[in-house]
Amino acid sequence: MTRARHSLPPRASARMALVTVVAFGATAATTLTYGVSNAFAADGWHSWPHWANSAFSNASSGRSSSAAATADAGNSTSGTSSSGIPTPRAIKGGHSVWPGANQVSTTPAASSATAAPTMATTLPQATTPAVSGMATRATPAAVTTKASTKTAAATNPAAPSTTASSSSAGKTNCASQPSRCGYPDSTNTGIPAGTQLQRVPQDTTSGPGWVWDSRGWVQASSGAVVKNLIVSGSINVAGSNVTVTNTRILVGGESWGVGLQHATNAVISNNEIGIAGGSPRLMTGVKDIYGDSNGTQVLHNNIVNTGTGVQVFGGVIADNYIHDMGYVSGDHTNGTTSNGSTTMLTIRHNTVFNQIDQTDAISLFQDFGVEGNRLITDNLIAGGDYAIYGGAGSMGKSFNIQITNNRISKLYFAQGGYYGAIAEFDSSGSGNAASGNYWDGDLSPINA
Repeated sequence: MTRARHSLPPRASARMALVTVVAFGATAATTLTYGVSNAFAADGWHSWPHWANSAFSNASSGRSSSAAATADAGNSTSGTSSSGIPTPRAIKGGHSVWPGANQVSTTPAASSATAAPTMATTLPQATTPAVSGMATRATPAAVTTKASTKTAAATNPAAPSTTASSSSAGKTNCASQPSRCGYPDSTNTGIPAGTQLQRVPQDTTSGPGWVWDSRGWVQASSGAVVKNLIVSGSINVAGSNVTVTNTRILVGGESWGVGLQHATNAVISNNEIGIAGGSPRLMTGVKDIYGDSNGTQVLHNNIVNTGTGVQVFGGVIADNYIHDMGYVSGDHTNGTTSNGSTTMLTIRHNTVFNQIDQTDAISLFQDFGVEGNRLITDNLIAGGDYAIYGGAGSMGKSFNIQITNNRISKLYFAQGGYYGAIAEFDSSGSGNAASGNYWDGDLSPINA
């Protein structure tokens, strides 16, 4: 029997274990110094564009009702495509469904971060690098200083590379310690050592261009700088030229860490998003809520325990560490995902580990349109049912999809993903190319 690509792994429920997460809140105003033993909570938000609770409607998006109906009609419960590859539409209401206006809410889901989580669900997995920078509590409890070699990363990515990292050349088994090969992990992403942090809303409720909304999130407008904070809720980014940096975002459940609302040129860098081991998982770490934000840069973030790490339609996703994915029943678990766009998107030099045999590490799907103008290069990835989904689909012929020089590990599954390394790539599309991809273990080539 073929398992539908986005369905719950048949053995997952049997292997889940419940572990107790102790959480407690500190109420006194405190300035915290980022440190290894700091409490970094991890909650998350999921993979398919769950447009409910995201102020989205067909009317506001400019997408016609007939187009939405077409997208919905494309859902299948057969479980496989004509090629035999498990289909992405096995779960109605998953990432392939475009909601109507009756599903719309104008506010994010209420944050669950301020309440102490009681239980967390984890999946046994292969040994992975320690998440030394991530806390397991929703509220920090102590002032600590991290003594490490972690340094502040650049806020702008280098020009997209189409060749493998020079620091990883010739090295094998980089998944065991990504930074040894120059890839992102907990030592070189997230908040730089020594950064002084203030808690929101306990210590402060406003800053340059942003304000804490008493309903449970930070609202940032044009020109805002959200920096050096611990936020017990989501951060919503609207307008242009907003920066969110050096911030620990503690939120879980059916919400997002950073939500982009018609945003232009937002920079989301050096943040820690999610509550490690927290329950429920965060649906999505960084999410383009309406699918129309542009110029987005997602850089050097440490994203944990999410159903989807990053879900955007264009921009740059570079030098992030996305790992220890979360799962609740019905999730389509993605490291990064795009759901149909031709705005240029570069996914470069990330470490993406999805320990669950569910969906992907990196994906391009045609849920709401054709995929085109995508560069996926020089990433270290593992897991999912396929490590990469390459953008082919029923909405039209994909084009200018470049999947190059990615290092795929067998850390969790013998084929990279549960079923294989790369799927749904159309080599006949104009400008499409999959080349130079290779196995982490022995550097042997991978054919798409």
